[in-house]
Amino acid sequence: MTKKLITKQPISLLDGIDRKTGEIIDKNHELYGQSIAGVELHFPISSGSTVGVMTLIELKENNKAPTKIVLEEPDTNVIAGCILASIPISIQDQPITKLPEGEIKKISHLPEFLQDLLIREAEILGAEGFIPIERVQIAGVSYKTIGEGGIKVLKYFANKKLKFTVPTTLNPAGMDLEDWQAQGIPNQFAKKQTQIINLFKQMGANLSVTCVPYDLLELKSGSHVAFGESSAVAYINSVLNVKTNRENAVKTLISALSGFTTNLGMHLDINRTPDVEIKVECKLTSRADYGALGYYAGSHSNIPYYKGINPNTTQLKALAAAGAASGSIPLFFIEGIPNMKPKSETIIEKTISFTQNDLINVYNELTTASAKPDLISIGCPHLNLQELKELIEMIKGRVFEIPAWISTAAIFKEKLRKENLIKSLEQSNIKIYSDCCVVVAPIELIGYKTIGTDSAKAAKYLPLFSNCDVVFNSIDNLIKFYSK
Repeated sequence: MTKKLITKQPISLLDGIDRKTGEIIDKNHELYGQSIAGVELHFPISSGSTVGVMTLIELKENNKAPTKIVLEEPDTNVIAGCILASIPISIQDQPITKLPEGEIKKISHLPEFLQDLLIREAEILGAEGFIPIERVQIAGVSYKTIGEGGIKVLKYFANKKLKFTVPTTLNPAGMDLEDWQAQGIPNQFAKKQTQIINLFKQMGANLSVTCVPYDLLELKSGSHVAFGESSAVAYINSVLNVKTNRENAVKTLISALSGFTTNLGMHLDINRTPDVEIKVECKLTSRADYGALGYYAGSHSNIPYYKGINPNTTQLKALAAAGAASGSIPLFFIEGIPNMKPKSETIIEKTISFTQNDLINVYNELTTASAKPDLISIGCPHLNLQELKELIEMIKGRVFEIPAWISTAAIFKEKLRKENLIKSLEQSNIKIYSDCCVVVAPIELIGYKTIGTDSAKAAKYLPLFSNCDVVFNSIDNLIKFYSK
């Protein structure tokens, strides 16, 4: 009889499981040290990055996959990975449904294998059918996150000579696509990363390689899209009223090729309601503070309703990113902001507080290092042009004692160059890199051991995913403590 491994805790597929051994490596998880290889794995839902789908594919290739997965809740990330890796999957107390013929006809013009993938996922999820989408943002672009298994998946689709049918942008890669040598990226990694980008280009992707496509695009309120970057999902659902689920790397690829996604979850207004009220009882002033709040919320709610805060756009980005990283928050509401309150009066049965002690505890939890960082990383999520200029003003006249990386989209980097502002950053020992993110860059291969960052999302992922320590602090304090 197959052994069952059961947990009531979500599992982060990206950084919680060793892809080579199948061992749970998240020290905060109750299954830490146990292997999921060859067992029937029961868990509620996955947490964190949508790129975790590739973990299941690699586990299968390494003969370390579970024999079956049983979820408590529908989870497209896990389901897509199981379909592609041929791992049996079911959702507890939810029978597999049959789609109406009318829904299947919607996608009957698509190649048979795309129809099959969409139908199987929809039936496992219990979806009502399919909905056309206006654009896609693909997760799973860095070689570090998708590996050889991801390249095989991309080749499978690209070799069928299919093209994306809707405008499609990409999530950050593992390196600056032009300036990777200055980053210290190993040649072999760069070769693989370039191969991935070329495969996406072959299928028709717009090479805007960023986690903040909403800073580049005009997104219509009420429109339906398929976004894979978890921080962008939370931001556009919450701030822009654009509707998307937390789509995984493979599903975004399928949606880009087909122009459809499954009609469930955040696409349905009935599901866009808060489940936990979070009363913020302390003063939040920085991007890091709002990241700490989001990190806290991610482990306490699915769709939080915040009270007692008034964040600016930059702080909203940090709030969205951290909540999606520590949990799986696709949407949040904020009292007092007209376009961010629930559409109807909702009875929220659970209320919790976020206090000064909670804020301090998050900072302490995310700071794993006692030593001085050997790299400062700012820009997770990517900084836009306004945020870059604000940073230039903050650092003016000071020089970091250690190297600093700033991550942004290529279009913003180019605008800084045209305004002759990159030199001022370089004079402060800051390098600005586009197309990439420290979380998905091979920094462990470059030699960095301790990262200073104001990103709660980065601080959450870096210790396990990059085997490095973190100093989590506000940008003001990072400048104060590590520059002169």
